[in-house]
Amino acid sequence: MKTIMKCVLALMVALLLAGCGSATEVGNPTGEVPRTMVGSVDASTIPESALMTTESLDMDTASIDPASLSVIALSEEGYEALSPVNSNGYFSLELYVGQTYSVELMRGPFFVAAFSFEQDDQGNRQNRIYVSESGSEINLGTCVYQNGQMVPQNEPRRQMGGQGNGPNS
Repeated sequence: MKTIMKCVLALMVALLLAGCGSATEVGNPTGEVPRTMVGSVDASTIPESALMTTESLDMDTASIDPASLSVIALSEEGYEALSPVNSNGYFSLELYVGQTYSVELMRGPFFVAAFSFEQDDQGNRQNRIYVSESGSEINLGTCVYQNGQMVPQNEPRRQMGGQGNGPNS
């Protein structure tokens, strides 16, 4: 009887320990390791018209403080990642794999521009990016304002093996 109890107890402990490694953490909806996306914002390329706040009406674009900006990534699954932009324009986001994100530049609570990513081999662009797998850091390089969008110097799709526009790409 003691031997059976020890076996049952050992089995229960093993099951508990096995469950710890695969449990989904609070704030981590997929249970996956996140993938980091970094870049910098060239604030001097943002026109005054893109800054929709009353305090910016008399502002010169050369005086935009990058530290007044932030980058937000919203997944279709409801996960939100937010990164302030530092005084040198740099930002860093932790994105969970297996999710599609729209990435936007904000100034306080105000929308400035959506990020635009190359989605296929013909150069077509979309405002969403699918993070297909964990791996090395996704480095967007310097992101500039062009035609109402933030366009990265380095396309993330190429850094993710061409898998940047969805689970069926």
